[in-house]
Amino acid sequence: MVLKMTTTYTNDKEALLKLFSNIDLILEKKDKILSTPELYNFHILGMRIASMYIGGAELTIGNLLTLWETNEIWKTDNKYYYAIGGSPLSGMSFAYYYSCKKKKLGVDKNIKTFGTFARPAYKIAKNEKNKDLKIDEFLELLKK
Repeated sequence: MVLKMTTTYTNDKEALLKLFSNIDLILEKKDKILSTPELYNFHILGMRIASMYIGGAELTIGNLLTLWETNEIWKTDNKYYYAIGGSPLSGMSFAYYYSCKKKKLGVDKNIKTFGTFARPAYKIAKNEKNKDLKIDEFLELLKK
């Protein structure tokens, strides 16, 4: 699925906050998520890559766990990035994250490293996502 770049970024803020308020559980159950397609393909509106001229892709929790583990730019001590967008030609870019310190969602505007963010994400992004699974159901499956 190709996403068109727009000036409006749409996400399910409530579900994203619930997801990240359970980040310790998600990290604890990482192996289970990565080995279970139903969990790996869990997607919340807003987890994505969007790029002018290249197109975009939606990211799953499995994609994000892989990026957080293998690409230090996608996870810092305080921030877990879950979406990026921009234009490789104009240099306009942004990265959405959850701040563990502030316990809220935020955005870094005009990131200088759009390509560094985008390349690994495009490599692993899949079009298979589980939109039927809701955040509460996902968390319940993790706890089992």
